[in-house]
Amino acid sequence: MKNRQAGFSLIEILTVVAIIGILSAMSFPAISQYMRNYQVQGGALGVTAEIQLARTKGIMRNVNRAALFIVLPDVTAGNPPNRYQWVVPDEVILKVGDVRLPAGGYRNLGELQADPAQVGPVKVLPQGLQFVAGGGDRGGIGFTRLGAQCDVVTSACGTPLIDDTGADMCPDCVTFDAGTGQATVTVLQPNTGMQRTITVLAGGRVLAQ
Repeated sequence: MKNRQAGFSLIEILTVVAIIGILSAMSFPAISQYMRNYQVQGGALGVTAEIQLARTKGIMRNVNRAALFIVLPDVTAGNPPNRYQWVVPDEVILKVGDVRLPAGGYRNLGELQADPAQVGPVKVLPQGLQFVAGGGDRGGIGFTRLGAQCDVVTSACGTPLIDDTGADMCPDCVTFDAGTGQATVTVLQPNTGMQRTITVLAGGRVLAQ
């Protein structure tokens, strides 16, 4: 008598493949949603870290003109803003009105031969993300030498730090509430509407949504 070899029939294999396909199709939307959420969350965390770094730089250097986190436009004209940078100005360079800068304040920072201890690298949000523009009235967030958050366009930072009319800065990507002393900046994923808001309290604490 011949021994019968164990194995799977074609129908059994096709059934298993069909079940796997159905389960994959059911889980795909959840996985896609997770990935989109992960991307937005990661972009917001990167911005949060840069804001915290700007604050730390200002405290470490104890400069009269504090520190800045600024939002920059895309390198391609007409595209939504997607870049950001920290700046630690001082009494020598990179201040509003400096003859070595174009009119309008902190502009074309990448073209300046500035001390790298004063100007951080320009960072870019992950692809598909942008800063929310049009809902704010500032292009940056300022910090005092003690690390407190301050209004960058008034003398609250010791002197006005930004002229938001500069074409090379997002003029309305940061919202500042004079009543509470809080500043907010929002990262958006336009194709899904998902967004995360970073809030800087008056005392300088940075909170990511």
